[in-house]
Order: sequence, then structure tokens, then C-alpha cells
Amino acid sequence: MNFGNLKSQEGFKIESKLGYNFFINNGNFSNFKGLIDCGTYTNGIGNGINYEIGTSFKLNDQVNISLNLNFIKANLNLNHNNVFLSRDLINNNVITTTAITNLDSKIDFINIIPKLRYKIPQLFIKSELFFSFEPFIMIPLNGSFQQSETIESPSNAVFIDNNGLKTQSRIITSSDFQTLQNVYGIGFGERCKLENRLF
Repeated sequence: MNFGNLKSQEGFKIESKLGYNFFINNGNFSNFKGLIDCGTYTNGIGNGINYEIGTSFKLNDQVNISLNLNFIKANLNLNHNNVFLSRDLINNNVITTTAITNLDSKIDFINIIPKLRYKIPQLFIKSELFFSFEPFIMIPLNGSFQQSETIESPSNAVFIDNNGLKTQSRIITSSDFQTLQNVYGIGFGERCKLENRLF
């Protein structure tokens, strides 16, 4: 979802967009420096605000090229169920306990995006339809994460800390990504999309 505006002169445009993103996270890892190994993280969701500014040049009636700078402030979540044995302190039985382990991350990054946009000839619709090819370079800026655990079952199970405090949720660890060398680097990718401009 994006809202934007543009200024143009003789085929040259300056455009800006403000949008809101929804992410589907797909991972396959159980540990990195600073994270406690509590099983494998695979799926999750996320959201974030993005701001994009760039220049666009019209080559002809069908094709234009642009170079955009996109800033995204993302909130990401991965979670999985963690099953372990614990002792029922009332009757001294060993029981199976299920907890949800969450990994919440906040990451800011910049995308450098050259774009090639092709206007599809009108067939059955009157609005403008574009095919856009957008390779990008992703540069992480900073971020942090928090790993937490919440008991799902049985309902009366609790964590007990070193001070004897009983809770059903606890923070396992948290850190700033700036201390994690393996997070930093430059990512590459590409995306293709259709754009429908109604006005």
C-alpha cells in the first residue's frame, strides 16, 4: 500500500512514495551470535513503514527508467513451538510442557532500486497498466532483536527465575544487531510487478 506524488517536466519526473508493508517471513535457522538455540525458526509475519524517493525519465511512450532510494523500517516476527519436560511441583510428576518461542526484530535498511517500466498496450481496460522490472541492492543500517518464551500448555505451568518469581512469559535474550558481525552485508535481488494506475 503506497501513497505518492510526483513532479514532472519534459519526460523527467521526481517521485516520492509513503507506504506500509506486510511481510511473510521464511527462515530456516536455530542460532546466530547472541541468540539462544531453542529450536528452528521457519515462518512468521511482519510489517513496516517505507519511504521512497527517486527520479524517472520517459524514454518513449511505452518505456521509462528510474533510480529510486527506498528506506524501510521493519518489524519482523518468527516463532515456533518448543516442547520440553518439566516437573509438576505439586505431585512431583514429570510432564510435557509446550511453549511458544518468539523472535522479534526491528531492522532499518535502504534499498537502491533502478527500475525499468513498460506500459502495456490497453486491451480491455481504460486505466494504465505497467510491467516493472526492479533489481535492487539492500543495505542494512541498524537493528535489534528480542527473544522471548511464553508457556502455552499446561495452563498452570510457570517459569521460576533465580529469585523465585513465577511467570508464564519471560525474555530469554536481547541484543543490538550492531554487535552481530554476521548480520551486516549487502543483499541483492530483483522483483517484477504489475502496476495499475487508475488516475
